[in-house]
Amino acid sequence: MSVRFSDCAMIVIYILAPILTFIAAVKMLIRPRQTNGIKSVQIEAAQTAVKHMAFCRDISIKALKERCKEDRLTINEAVWSFVSVAMKRCLEFHNDTTTEWITAGLPISLRAAPKHETDFKVANELVVFPTDMRLISDLKSGVKQIQKDLAHLKTSLMPFGFYYLC
Repeated sequence: MSVRFSDCAMIVIYILAPILTFIAAVKMLIRPRQTNGIKSVQIEAAQTAVKHMAFCRDISIKALKERCKEDRLTINEAVWSFVSVAMKRCLEFHNDTTTEWITAGLPISLRAAPKHETDFKVANELVVFPTDMRLISDLKSGVKQIQKDLAHLKTSLMPFGFYYLC
C-alpha cells in the first residue's frame, strides 16, 4: 500500500505525527490482550515447534490485476480481503464466531510518487504498521468494508509517524 501526501500535508505531518504516534503507541500498550479462537491460553499452552503447511498453486498476478481493475480495487485491498476471509474461517474452525477484528501488521510504502522518471528513488521507505483488520466472512460484500478501512489508513498520519518512530 502506498500513502501519498501533498506538500502542505507534509508540513502538518512533521508537526503532528510524533505527537499522534506517541498517543497511538501508548494506546496499543495499555489495551487488553487479544483473546480469540487462535490466541487463547489453552491453545498457546498446547503449541509445539512442529508446524503444518500446505503448498498451493501460484496465483496469476496478471489475472489478479485484471480482476482488480474490473472491481475497482487495488491489489493490496484484494489481498487484505483474502487474508481477512482466511482468518475468519480459521477462527470459525476453532469455534470462535465472535471475533470481528484482529491486529495485524500492514506494510505501507511512504515513498512519494515520482513526478518524472528521473525523480524515482530506490530507497526503502517502508513501515510495518500495526492495524486492526476487520474479519469478513463473504468476499463479495466484505471487500467494500476492507476498501473503506484501507482508504482511511492511506490518509492517516499514523503510518508516517510510525516510520519516524522506528
